[in-house]
Amino acid sequence: MVPAPHGRVRRQRAHRHALRRRRPPHPQRLITTNRRAEGSNCPVRAKVASARCAVPTATTASKQSLLADLANLANLREQNQRLRRQNTTLTTRLSEILGEEIFHASGIGHTDETETLRTQVHELEQNVLDLRQELEERTDELGAARAANRDLMATVNRHP
Repeated sequence: MVPAPHGRVRRQRAHRHALRRRRPPHPQRLITTNRRAEGSNCPVRAKVASARCAVPTATTASKQSLLADLANLANLREQNQRLRRQNTTLTTRLSEILGEEIFHASGIGHTDETETLRTQVHELEQNVLDLRQELEERTDELGAARAANRDLMATVNRHP
């Protein structure tokens, strides 16, 4: 009785088997398939140099398929870039819309209200500056009145 192979050996065998299944078709089969697709009725191994039976060899067929694959790859890359740009645009729009909804739902207000509040803040700041200037002027007047009061009291106290 043969012992069962270990996990690594089993995976290697499965990998080799998968690679054998993925091998490209035999070049002669590829030519036959191409001839059938073209509608040619020439024999497979005919060595006739006629234009009607001219079939691309496996090398030119593989070059053609490679070029077709490269063209498909370029098209897919362009489509991928377009989809990325569209995804970025849609993500940005969604973010802006959600931001606006959250802003309004939070109760902060609209952008128009923000401008009104800024104007009101500016007016209040100007009012505070005016009041400080008026307070300073009154403080100076009070100081002058106290000085005059001291002088008068000193004069009264000197002449009994």
